Amino acid sequence: MFVDFDTLPADAKIWVYQADRCLNDTELESLGSRFRIFSDSWDSHGKNLRNSFRFFHNYFIVIGVDENYTTASGCSIDKSVDFIRKTEQEFMVNFLDRSRIAFEIDNVIQQYSFNNLKMYINNQTIRPENLMFNNTVATMDEFRKKWKIPAGETWISKYFNK
Repeated sequence: MFVDFDTLPADAKIWVYQADRCLNDTELESLGSRFRIFSDSWDSHGKNLRNSFRFFHNYFIVIGVDENYTTASGCSIDKSVDFIRKTEQEFMVNFLDRSRIAFEIDNVIQQYSFNNLKMYINNQTIRPENLMFNNTVATMDEFRKKWKIPAGETWISKYFNK
């Protein structure tokens, strides 16, 4: 059952999916309709999941489940990943590639390959003050506090000033 994203509790389980390209408004509207249908029917062993989703910056879909209501089972999580995969095919976008890291640099979302991260830091394309998106956040509280933080305060801080 779909609920307003902002009503999810601090301990709600969160999944962040990053698109490999900027989604336009028409795509977001269509994706929103599809996600809403999925959200309304998403369940865990026959019990409705109290869940929500929201798009951010035309690149990210954040899905949340209030597990105080019903716990998301492995099967229900598999359903959501399957839905993401089908969405990828329909919209020709990749949400499951974890090899790219997104940053906000001069108010623009930029994605860089994990394999070339040191090079971008060395040539100062990525600086400690640039905001980095931490897509590994697992709860709504972490999402609110630690999703978008200065790169110098993340695990890549060890690569600065070397």
